[in-house]
Amino acid sequence: MLVVRTPRPEDLERYVQLMAQVERADGPGQAASLERVREHLERPGLFPGEEVFFAEEDGAIAGYVEVRPELEIGRAVVEGAVGPAHRGRGIGGRLLDEALAHSRRLGALVAHVPVAQDMAAGRRLLEGRDLAVVRRHWQMALVDLDVGGPQVPPGLVIDHLRVGQEAELCALQNAAFAGSWGFHPNTVEEVAHLLVMATCRHQCVLTITEGGAMVAYCWTTEHPRAPQRGCIRMVGVHPSRRGRGLGRAVLLPAIDYLGGQGKSGVELSVDSRNTAATRLYRSLGFRREGVLLWYQAQLT
Repeated sequence: MLVVRTPRPEDLERYVQLMAQVERADGPGQAASLERVREHLERPGLFPGEEVFFAEEDGAIAGYVEVRPELEIGRAVVEGAVGPAHRGRGIGGRLLDEALAHSRRLGALVAHVPVAQDMAAGRRLLEGRDLAVVRRHWQMALVDLDVGGPQVPPGLVIDHLRVGQEAELCALQNAAFAGSWGFHPNTVEEVAHLLVMATCRHQCVLTITEGGAMVAYCWTTEHPRAPQRGCIRMVGVHPSRRGRGLGRAVLLPAIDYLGGQGKSGVELSVDSRNTAATRLYRSLGFRREGVLLWYQAQLT
């Protein structure tokens, strides 16, 4: 018998086991760890008892779905998976229906669901419920990290983020991405939480300051599943400083930093419509490895 329910405290280890099974089946690299899953569930703004749903089948956790409300921009983000041993039995559909109904109850106008382009079963599920692709994000990778040293314009200083600068980074990030598709403004608490996770520390963020003000940054992280690679989480430049090459100026030392950490490659995700960013990444040798499709469900 299949039951869809919210989590209980004793579910955590079984949830980690499910995540590990999914990651081994769907992608290369290391499987989920208890530490990584706990960090994810403890992030500010997520209430697992209300916004995470499990599908339990004959006493086993067969799948999950998470609803991340971003009501300030009118949407909810829905992500989930079904364990390899439980696929093909309609569990994904049950979870999706629960997530969309919950998103509607929260007051979201739309729900966005990301699915890799090569995940045919996931795409069939979403398209069968009349969800449509509204955005494409390219998954890009750089395998030759010898891209040249930092090129810092005069009067600017490159440094690593320091403890105590979380609010300044948060303000810069919100200014840099304001109006970008799918961007939901962060809080200082969310930024601070991300900076103490196992895959990231303050020194992973490279910053450029001008006149004592932070004007650009590149946020790197450890790859959660492929330890030989690093990730570029985001590159942001304050709107008042654009057009001066600061994106390249902060990205180069970030790549150099990851190389110094022993990484043999770097991955990132970029909106395919962001021509300035895609042009920059391609000029440094990044190549597209995959596509993440964003499907939309209209909830009103």
